[in-house]
Amino acid sequence: MTFRLFALTALLALWAPPLSGQGAPSVALTHVSVVEVGTGRLQSNQTVVINGGRIAAVGRTGSVPVPTGTMNVDATGKYLIPGLWDMHTHVVDPDMPGGPEVSFPLLVANGITGIRDMGSSDLDSIIKLRGEVRAGTRLGPRILVAGKVLDGVPLVAPPDEWPARTPVEARRAIDSLATRGVDFIKSYEMLQRDVFLAIVDRAKRHRLPLAAHVPLVIDAAEASDLGVWRPILPMSRVRVKPRGGRFVMVTARRR
Repeated sequence: MTFRLFALTALLALWAPPLSGQGAPSVALTHVSVVEVGTGRLQSNQTVVINGGRIAAVGRTGSVPVPTGTMNVDATGKYLIPGLWDMHTHVVDPDMPGGPEVSFPLLVANGITGIRDMGSSDLDSIIKLRGEVRAGTRLGPRILVAGKVLDGVPLVAPPDEWPARTPVEARRAIDSLATRGVDFIKSYEMLQRDVFLAIVDRAKRHRLPLAAHVPLVIDAAEASDLGVWRPILPMSRVRVKPRGGRFVMVTARRR
């Protein structure tokens, strides 16, 4: 089943680039087995009509009208599922061999039609990639962009992080990222409490979701109550020592 599912996905990828626009071709997948992921049921011998990049009709093959001029794909023996999302990626990463030229086709071929990029120092490049995918000029998944990650000190990955040592710095950073057109804000765990609260407030003002590693000075329950989109518990066995109203790390930190 896995091979057949991937084979269908790869077939769809052949005409995936123009699917995002109004001029996208109409496509009918016939005799396909549709997996209802919500119930776990399998609907066999189905026809799925896609028009303008959206599903227009689903039903038993032979009972669903297929518009004239529609490209027909015989998907006998294959399975169809909703597109998958990879919720934690770093697609513009100098350590990734080949970069998006390699990763994007692989993501699509494996059924991943959307990704959430969780931080990048090269905001220009990833916004360009997002635009190309939206325009249908590049084969790839839809992209939600965070840009640089907001963090306190010490920074764990300085090129990818934006130091936010005070609420003022945090607000300026979010204002700048919002102006650039990010889809959400990401923060890390070395933030002070007042800075993190400023980030939560500013992100809400810009109507941007906040994905966060829970700061070491706040527990996960409070972060969730504040509306954090993706709370992640801080690293275990990390001790901090108060000093002059702030804190310093007293053990090694790992990413």
